[in-house]
Amino acid sequence: MERGGVVDDPRCVTIPASEVWASHKSHRIDPKYHVYKAHARDYVPKGWSAAPLKDVVVQKRRDVDFSSDPMREYKVLTLSKTGLPRLREAGVGTNPPEWRGMYFADSSSTWYEARKGDIVYSGIDLWKGVVCYVSDEFDHALVTKEYPTLSVKDPDRVDPEFLAVLLRSKRFQKAFQAINTGHSNRRRTQEDDFGKVLVYLPPIEEQREIAKRLRDARAGVAVALAGVAEVEQGLDSTLQADDLWDASDEAGEE
Repeated sequence: MERGGVVDDPRCVTIPASEVWASHKSHRIDPKYHVYKAHARDYVPKGWSAAPLKDVVVQKRRDVDFSSDPMREYKVLTLSKTGLPRLREAGVGTNPPEWRGMYFADSSSTWYEARKGDIVYSGIDLWKGVVCYVSDEFDHALVTKEYPTLSVKDPDRVDPEFLAVLLRSKRFQKAFQAINTGHSNRRRTQEDDFGKVLVYLPPIEEQREIAKRLRDARAGVAVALAGVAEVEQGLDSTLQADDLWDASDEAGEE
């Protein structure tokens, strides 16, 4: 049944063709984009508020003068699909042996500095939940322009750690999938479309509590994984694993 252009099935919407053509500067006709727009304000949790992202965050582009200290060593940030940041390891694959200023000064990529409290996301894989909060460990780490960096405008209204969790949620993965452009796995989220996405915010105390619960849970996982590694290493030590030959060793081959 249709009510005001929106049908009961949330996967559907009826709108005039002229509105479809005029609703976006690219004249996009992708159905999921128009369905998202029609339902963006639906299902806001009771007691929460809604606001477009452009009203709660600002993109940061902090340039770094690599030529001033070419031997300085930097940290380089990358993101996992689990929402956890990690450092890119130097000397692996096509990475340089060391992440020093002289490498970045000659790099064809554009690099920016991320700071503690920022939110970093992948412009290509945001719809897969590739977004994280920058903690102490990654303060001053570098990212390429493919990883936009955001700062909340008012920390008393929006907790950045909570916002990173929110943007990783299934609800917002669907929203970003609806607005992105491109094909297959190279779907890019455009900055203008990103800023128009509505986010839902509980009171600040609730935001901080949700962020803390997730932070504590992740800390527990890290402790558990460290315990598993300790047991495995102890067993390897007992079995003198490091003293045995490696199946890939070529010693003894003629």
